[in-house]
Amino acid sequence: MSQRVKTLYVGINYRYVNPTLSLAPSALARACDLHFYGPGFVSDAVLVAGIEKYVESIGGVALIFTTKDFCRGYDADRLDRFLSRYVVL
Repeated sequence: MSQRVKTLYVGINYRYVNPTLSLAPSALARACDLHFYGPGFVSDAVLVAGIEKYVESIGGVALIFTTKDFCRGYDADRLDRFLSRYVVL
């Protein structure tokens, strides 16, 4: 059996607005060792500490998915700094 890729899903938990929005993360969770980061997924304290601390706390990730709703404002700047520091293209 192959090892599952540790994956980070960065977004906002909109499940209460539209239950079908959780289908993509659900599909990913079946194929990956999936961790979630963003409002509604983690506590306010974890959000304040930032994405880099969160990734360190789970032991790193190999793959990151993000939603368009998370990619603006201050959180987008933090995500961009994190990705530019750790992602190899």
